[in-house]
Amino acid sequence: MDYSPKTYLYLTVCALVFGSAASQAKEASLEGHWSCSLQNQGMKLPATFDFSANGDFQSSVTVMGSTTTERGDWKLAGDTLVLNHHTSVHNGKVKHKDYTLKREILEASGSKLVLKVGEGRYRCHR
Repeated sequence: MDYSPKTYLYLTVCALVFGSAASQAKEASLEGHWSCSLQNQGMKLPATFDFSANGDFQSSVTVMGSTTTERGDWKLAGDTLVLNHHTSVHNGKVKHKDYTLKREILEASGSKLVLKVGEGRYRCHR
Protein backbone atom coordinates (compact mmCIF):
# COMPACT_ATOMS: atom_id res chain seq x y z
CA MET A 1 0.00 0.00 0.00
CA ASP A 2 1.25 3.49 -0.81
CA TYR A 3 0.54 6.16 1.84
CA SER A 4 0.70 9.90 1.46
CA PRO A 5 3.22 11.67 3.75
CA LYS A 6 0.35 13.05 5.88
CA THR A 7 -1.19 9.59 6.31
CA TYR A 8 2.20 8.09 7.17
CA LEU A 9 2.79 10.83 9.78
CA TYR A 10 -0.69 10.30 11.28
CA LEU A 11 -0.16 6.52 11.55
CA THR A 12 3.28 7.02 13.12
CA VAL A 13 1.92 9.44 15.73
CA CYS A 14 -0.96 7.06 16.55
CA ALA A 15 1.46 4.15 16.99
CA LEU A 16 3.65 6.21 19.33
CA VAL A 17 0.71 7.49 21.41
CA PHE A 18 -1.02 4.12 21.77
CA GLY A 19 2.26 2.25 22.29
CA SER A 20 3.23 4.69 25.01
CA ALA A 21 -0.17 4.34 26.70
CA ALA A 22 0.15 0.53 26.66
CA SER A 23 3.63 0.74 28.17
CA GLN A 24 2.43 3.13 30.90
CA ALA A 25 -0.48 0.79 31.70
CA LYS A 26 1.93 -2.15 32.03
CA GLU A 27 4.27 -0.10 34.24
CA ALA A 28 1.32 0.81 36.47
CA SER A 29 0.39 -2.89 36.75
CA LEU A 30 3.90 -3.70 38.06
CA GLU A 31 3.86 -1.02 40.76
CA GLY A 32 3.67 -2.30 44.33
CA HIS A 33 4.93 -5.25 46.40
CA TRP A 34 5.61 -8.70 44.90
CA SER A 35 6.48 -11.90 46.80
CA CYS A 36 8.51 -14.19 44.58
CA SER A 37 10.26 -17.50 44.33
CA LEU A 38 13.24 -17.92 42.02
CA GLN A 39 13.10 -21.39 40.55
CA ASN A 40 16.34 -22.37 38.86
CA GLN A 41 18.25 -25.66 38.60
CA GLY A 42 16.06 -27.38 41.18
CA MET A 43 16.42 -24.57 43.74
CA LYS A 44 13.71 -22.30 45.10
CA LEU A 45 14.91 -19.01 46.58
CA PRO A 46 12.50 -16.55 48.26
CA ALA A 47 12.60 -12.97 47.01
CA THR A 48 10.59 -9.75 47.09
CA PHE A 49 10.33 -6.80 44.74
CA ASP A 50 8.86 -3.38 45.49
CA PHE A 51 8.33 -1.19 42.41
CA SER A 52 7.35 2.43 43.10
CA ALA A 53 5.48 4.79 40.78
CA ASN A 54 8.47 7.16 40.76
CA GLY A 55 10.67 4.48 39.14
CA ASP A 56 12.57 3.30 42.23
CA PHE A 57 12.74 -0.34 43.29
CA GLN A 58 13.96 -2.46 46.16
CA SER A 59 14.54 -6.20 45.97
CA SER A 60 15.53 -8.80 48.55
CA VAL A 61 16.76 -12.34 47.94
CA THR A 62 17.51 -14.91 50.64
CA VAL A 63 20.13 -17.60 50.02
CA MET A 64 20.94 -20.10 52.78
CA GLY A 65 19.52 -17.80 55.46
CA SER A 66 21.43 -14.71 54.29
CA THR A 67 19.46 -11.85 52.73
CA THR A 68 20.76 -9.37 50.16
CA THR A 69 18.75 -6.18 49.59
CA GLU A 70 19.30 -4.06 46.50
CA ARG A 71 17.99 -0.65 45.49
CA GLY A 72 17.89 1.16 42.19
CA ASP A 73 15.51 2.31 39.48
CA TRP A 74 13.36 0.40 37.03
CA LYS A 75 11.61 0.86 33.70
CA LEU A 76 10.00 -1.17 30.97
CA ALA A 77 11.41 -1.58 27.48
CA GLY A 78 8.74 -3.50 25.58
CA ASP A 79 8.40 -6.88 27.32
CA THR A 80 11.65 -6.42 29.22
CA LEU A 81 11.98 -5.21 32.80
CA VAL A 82 15.16 -3.13 33.13
CA LEU A 83 16.60 -2.94 36.66
CA ASN A 84 19.39 -0.43 37.23
CA HIS A 85 21.01 -1.43 40.54
CA HIS A 86 22.76 1.26 42.61
CA THR A 87 23.29 -0.12 46.14
CA SER A 88 23.40 -3.56 47.73
CA VAL A 89 23.27 -4.47 51.42
CA HIS A 90 24.55 -7.91 52.42
CA ASN A 91 25.27 -8.93 56.02
CA GLY A 92 24.94 -5.28 57.07
CA LYS A 93 27.57 -4.04 54.62
CA VAL A 94 26.54 -1.45 52.06
CA LYS A 95 28.14 -1.67 48.66
CA HIS A 96 27.66 0.84 45.89
CA LYS A 97 27.53 -0.91 42.60
CA ASP A 98 26.02 0.23 39.38
CA TYR A 99 24.91 -2.46 37.00
CA THR A 100 21.87 -3.23 34.90
CA LEU A 101 19.87 -6.44 34.68
CA LYS A 102 17.28 -7.08 32.00
CA ARG A 103 14.56 -9.63 32.66
CA GLU A 104 12.09 -10.79 30.03
CA ILE A 105 8.49 -10.58 31.27
CA LEU A 106 6.80 -13.87 30.44
CA GLU A 107 3.53 -13.03 32.18
CA ALA A 108 2.16 -9.94 33.92
CA SER A 109 -1.29 -9.36 35.38
CA GLY A 110 -2.70 -7.58 38.38
CA SER A 111 -1.74 -10.45 40.69
CA LYS A 112 0.87 -12.52 38.84
CA LEU A 113 4.33 -11.75 37.44
CA VAL A 114 6.72 -14.23 35.82
CA LEU A 115 10.24 -13.12 34.85
CA LYS A 116 12.80 -15.15 32.93
CA VAL A 117 16.16 -15.47 34.71
CA GLY A 118 18.57 -17.48 32.54
CA GLU A 119 16.96 -20.91 32.40
CA GLY A 120 14.99 -20.20 35.58
CA ARG A 121 11.93 -18.15 36.48
CA TYR A 122 10.91 -15.63 39.11
CA ARG A 123 7.30 -16.56 39.88
CA CYS A 124 5.70 -13.68 41.77
CA HIS A 125 2.33 -12.83 43.28
CA ARG A 126 0.87 -9.95 45.28
